[in-house]
Amino acid sequence: MNAAFIENCQADSGGGVFAAGCDIEMNGGEITGNRANNSGGGITTIAGGTRLGCTLTINGGKIIANSTVLAFGDAGGINAFDTIVTIQNSEISNNTAATMAA
Repeated sequence: MNAAFIENCQADSGGGVFAAGCDIEMNGGEITGNRANNSGGGITTIAGGTRLGCTLTINGGKIIANSTVLAFGDAGGINAFDTIVTIQNSEISNNTAATMAA
């Protein structure tokens, strides 16, 4: 994704972006104001199929004001399961979740 703006979306997991079994690279842009019922208000990445892991790279992007909705929801900003995460020169702030890390 290059300079994309993903705003005010909702899903069960990965309110802004849900990726299974693939690599994600975000260059600039914002993921903001998204909501997930379960986990990853902004982004959820998970391994899928026979793939052992994924990568999430964020370069100069913003993950702001995303949330989980349900009482057991976790990871308001980023939920990265079985994922190698690299974040450089980015802002991750004001994300909220009922449990675990925001």
